[in-house]
Amino acid sequence: MLDKNILKEYIEGFYGYGNWKSDIWFIGIEEGGGNSKAEIQKRLESWNRYQTDLIDNREHSLFLDDKKVNSFFVPSGKKNRVELQSTWTGLIKLQLAYEEMMEWEENDKRILREIQMNDWGRLNSNHVISNLLPLASPKSTDWKYHEWSDLNCLVSRKEYLKTVAPIRLNYLKSKIKQNKPKAIILYGRKMMKYWNELVEIDIKNTCEKIYVGKQHYFHIKNDNTNFFQIQHSSMGVPDKMWLEIGQIIRNS
Repeated sequence: MLDKNILKEYIEGFYGYGNWKSDIWFIGIEEGGGNSKAEIQKRLESWNRYQTDLIDNREHSLFLDDKKVNSFFVPSGKKNRVELQSTWTGLIKLQLAYEEMMEWEENDKRILREIQMNDWGRLNSNHVISNLLPLASPKSTDWKYHEWSDLNCLVSRKEYLKTVAPIRLNYLKSKIKQNKPKAIILYGRKMMKYWNELVEIDIKNTCEKIYVGKQHYFHIKNDNTNFFQIQHSSMGVPDKMWLEIGQIIRNS
């Protein structure tokens, strides 16, 4: 079994990577991974070195010592380069659009790899990479934590959501109120109920719905923070959308 005390502290205390004082926060549903108890144990050990709500993405990822994860940070292969992580790639594009660094428009992925390898989710960065839920999972239909822990909140995914989501939403709200970031990007549409609770409005029926080609995003400005709700960043979001959102944030 996983260590009950550290696991509980991790669930309530780990919120991702980066810097709360940054301009842009990216909040998704949950991290991928979590394929084995041994992997989760490594994640807990990594976080336990910090015991802070945000940790360093590169240091944490390399600590996991996983070949696939390492490929996002350590150049390898015949081309001696890192592999782009599908979720992060779009988010990095938006960050660069906000900073008016547009080299990636020409299909030049070198800058994307450079940012991912050296700057993405670092403690001194100008962004936050967070998630509503703290535990990594291969997909939303998988649930093995009841086999690895006897915590009551982990007996099922349903109980996990019911117990953990309100705690984390309240914490994220407190951080938003305290730091007042320029923009928060909520990505993934499976958790609209929780995004509504975080923003404290009915997003679909209140926010401006803006189309970019066949895809769309929602936008509202509340207390000087721009909230954007988009499709999951790995689902083929067009570059034009990243550029458009980056410009809105920059001009706000």
